[in-house]
Amino acid sequence: MTELPTFADISASNRFYKFPSEVLEAYRRVVSLEKTLEDGKDDKKLLCVRILGYLLLEAPSHEARLAVARRVRSSETDDALIDLGKWYFNHFILPFRVIRIYNEPWPTPYMGPFCESIEDMSRVLTVETPMNRSQTTQNALVRDGFRCVVTGLYDLFSVENNAELESSFNAESQRSSGTDCASFLKNDPHQYLLSSTLWEIMDEFGYENVTEELRGEKTHRLENAITLSRNVHEEFNHLDLWLELTENENVYRVIAIDPKHFNASLLRSTVTCTTPDKEKLPLPSPSYVSIHAACAKVAQLSGAASYITKVLDNVTNWESGFFAEDGSLSQAMYQAFRL
Repeated sequence: MTELPTFADISASNRFYKFPSEVLEAYRRVVSLEKTLEDGKDDKKLLCVRILGYLLLEAPSHEARLAVARRVRSSETDDALIDLGKWYFNHFILPFRVIRIYNEPWPTPYMGPFCESIEDMSRVLTVETPMNRSQTTQNALVRDGFRCVVTGLYDLFSVENNAELESSFNAESQRSSGTDCASFLKNDPHQYLLSSTLWEIMDEFGYENVTEELRGEKTHRLENAITLSRNVHEEFNHLDLWLELTENENVYRVIAIDPKHFNASLLRSTVTCTTPDKEKLPLPSPSYVSIHAACAKVAQLSGAASYITKVLDNVTNWESGFFAEDGSLSQAMYQAFRL
């Protein structure tokens, strides 16, 4: 849990000099409350306050920052402010943190005919309108060059079933890995991500279109997907790794909290997302990338990510009946993580 920067530091920072006065005033109030809680023993209250502070600093959009500031201003008491931090934890941060005891089954690897060329395999795999996770995985593999975008590792099953890919793989003396299709905004019935409260937050943050774009089967749209090797995907799901927008279109910085969880030498500092066909295989949405990144940054800086991990550390004491068949939490046990 990282202490919030002082109001003086924020005011003097070039990064924040354009913040409107209502945002600065909201931040001043949050920092003031943080100081009164630092000597106490209620870490959850401190966590709630720091969530608000870092949301004001790291919000994914100007509209999002203003929305948080308005809610801070409308919270008339310190207790109301702490409750607001809880609300954002429960309905903005927690839904993005994939909580599982074991990984969901991976989609069936490529089982089509052996292909001589990348073009042939791309034609076999590409689905015009993905309707499920497996189809999105196929399209993402084609778009992302049959590699993990973050490490550059080739997808193992694709290399084994394509002569051209195998030739490139051998020429580069590369390594391969099982890959999976990661979602920036995950529609998982056991995660309760697509709740009306989250959509309320998305609307306030200026992302009114997201509600319609990801409704139902639309969540499988390729703009919400990226190919990652499986260990990178796990870090991504845990909000320990994210992509950060840069000044250049479709170029992202890779931010990893603990690179030793995988081969750090393979991590690229920046990645450039490309596609062989912008119409059929669209690139990841910068809006989705930004929302996921903001959630991850706030979770890490505020201590929310550590809090969730701490709860998970006690999971071995829970009964198996608390989990769904795929290893995700049941709705009742999901409440155990809420503040």
